[in-house]
Amino acid sequence: MNKIIAAALLALPFLSACDHKELCWDHWDHAARHQVNFQADWHLLWEYTHEGVNWQSEWHNYDFSREYDELRPERGSGIRSQVYTDGHDNDLSNLPAEGGIVYMTPGEHQVLFYNNDTEYVVFNDISLLANASATTRTRTRATYIGNSKSPMLRAEETVNPPDNLFAHYIESYTPEKASVAPIENITLKPLVFRYLIRYHFKSGAEYVALARGALAGMAGSVFLTDGHTGTEPVTILFDAETEMWGVEAVVNTFGVPNFPNPDYTRAEFYGLNLEVRLRNGYILNYDFDITDQITLQPRGGVIDVYDIEIPEDVANEEDKGAFGVAIDDWGEYQDITLDLGKK
Repeated sequence: MNKIIAAALLALPFLSACDHKELCWDHWDHAARHQVNFQADWHLLWEYTHEGVNWQSEWHNYDFSREYDELRPERGSGIRSQVYTDGHDNDLSNLPAEGGIVYMTPGEHQVLFYNNDTEYVVFNDISLLANASATTRTRTRATYIGNSKSPMLRAEETVNPPDNLFAHYIESYTPEKASVAPIENITLKPLVFRYLIRYHFKSGAEYVALARGALAGMAGSVFLTDGHTGTEPVTILFDAETEMWGVEAVVNTFGVPNFPNPDYTRAEFYGLNLEVRLRNGYILNYDFDITDQITLQPRGGVIDVYDIEIPEDVANEEDKGAFGVAIDDWGEYQDITLDLGKK
């Protein structure tokens, strides 16, 4: 009898080990059957044609300083996935740009993807799907006090241009049980659009040392699930490059506010400012009403303003001091405001 009891006791560890191994296998199998391999493609567009020119097809008909494809954004360097259940965030993963494995619990989920390599984009209420949105960081400029062409004379918040931002949203996804992760394809589409802005000088372009601008009336936020923009307008401050013929800038925006929607109206004001610092230290400001151009191009495009002149007497006045191109701000100089619209 003692021998039988001893043999039974010796067998217990092996039986326990077998049971434990079976439980571990079941746990591993449960995890494996609830993973999805999301493979990412990137839609690298910088503008969407609305009612304006189809720039991609018409680009060769214009004398631009760069090719159409040069304005395309680069894909993000990585992707963040947010898995939601009933609109509330319950899991987050970071994936390479090509995509990768996302783990999910059983049941129905919503899944949001966006690039995770932004610097100036600020994500808001990301844990609550209905409110998940992006804004950009505040930026100030002492010499900019608003656009004098605006009939509302409203004071908008001034911000940095946003970084390139892409997103993809799956409204309903229920993972299937499988030993190998199924492949699902996603396409990250742009939520940030570009304007090529060109300031054409009638005279005096050779006197310009530095230039910068402001684009008023643009959307201050964008919602990640469907790409519609918020209603609050902001002014985007940006730097520009001098050219032999004038000044040029490529500016990132979320597009116009409250778009797209069936009630999109054209009564809003969109303004453009140019601030130049001359080689003698003077600062000149020019304001433009570009409502007609932005209305036709609510999500990126080309903006042109013309007939900008720098007065010879101002350009040839005595130097205001040494000029350093590395200075972050332009300092206190005499401002001469010249309001010139497109003729």
